[in-house]
Amino acid sequence: MERKKKPVWPWVVGAAGMLLVAAAYLVLSMVLSPASSARRALELGERFLNEGDYRQAVLQFQDAIEIAQRRVDQPEVAAIADQAQPLLEQAAQAGAVRQVQQNGGNVQAAVIWLDALACDQLPGVQVFYDAQTLLEELRDLCAAEDYDAVFVRLADESYKQTVAELMGLNCEVKLFDPEDMATGETADGQAPGLMTAIYRMEVATENFTDGTEENYMVYYGQHQAGVRQGEGVWLAYQAGNNYLARGTWDQDRPNGSFESRSWQTELNETVTYRVIIGTVADGLWDGRVTWRFERGDETDEYTPSFDAGRWQILREENGLAIAADNGGGNVLVATDPEALNGIAGYAEAA
Repeated sequence: MERKKKPVWPWVVGAAGMLLVAAAYLVLSMVLSPASSARRALELGERFLNEGDYRQAVLQFQDAIEIAQRRVDQPEVAAIADQAQPLLEQAAQAGAVRQVQQNGGNVQAAVIWLDALACDQLPGVQVFYDAQTLLEELRDLCAAEDYDAVFVRLADESYKQTVAELMGLNCEVKLFDPEDMATGETADGQAPGLMTAIYRMEVATENFTDGTEENYMVYYGQHQAGVRQGEGVWLAYQAGNNYLARGTWDQDRPNGSFESRSWQTELNETVTYRVIIGTVADGLWDGRVTWRFERGDETDEYTPSFDAGRWQILREENGLAIAADNGGGNVLVATDPEALNGIAGYAEAA
């Protein structure tokens, strides 16, 4: 009796099925492996970074690093983390800069954004936290009118380093009152709030610059939507020279009544204060001013005039430009008759 042959197709199908399962497992293991997952997160982060979506870029780079930290035993994964770390700092810094720029210089906006993404420990963004701390300190000192302490702070190298780093990122830095912190606008959008801010000098001013473009001044006073508007104080320090101006700002510039006071604190003699009181137009003295020197109990006072910052010279005498004459040989000499005079940071002489 002839025996029937068993069909071979079940074995073929079974073997093929096993191969398919093995292949699927291999593909899944490749897709879901720590290395491939970290690589995918890194690639997505780079894409978001190039597109300017800094929040998503930060999240993806953080994912890549987190995956790597779980598999430190795999060199390939660790290498991906090494790639992701500097890109994470780049994305976090770029995002913080955008927050400052989009919020009128509000450094708090950057800090809030960084905190929300758990980026507060990244070395590349510490400058924003340093700036907030610095502005809070300056705010409290100015509010207490402890200007001597302000000048000590402005003389410190850490102040200069922090501000130079921020300005290098193209960031003005401002600190608003808590009630208008989020946008730099006051509660009703109109009434002036208070802000503390640091600005780069528009014009290099004699005695208050170091010969570079990296010279800054501090503002503490009223604002509207981050624009200096109303009453404020304006301070600078350079090599022992102190400068303090109080007055009215309009449309972000000195316009109105002002009193400026400057003095040298590192002289081994009685300090002489030079005080100028008058009207400022667009940062320059305009019209008659009171020009006073105060040395202890002694005071010399003159009343020269300016036209858009330029001395109005009374006469030339022995090669000197006489700007005011109190009689008896008591005159005020314009040491540089051609220089524009006004508020420091807006004029060549202040």
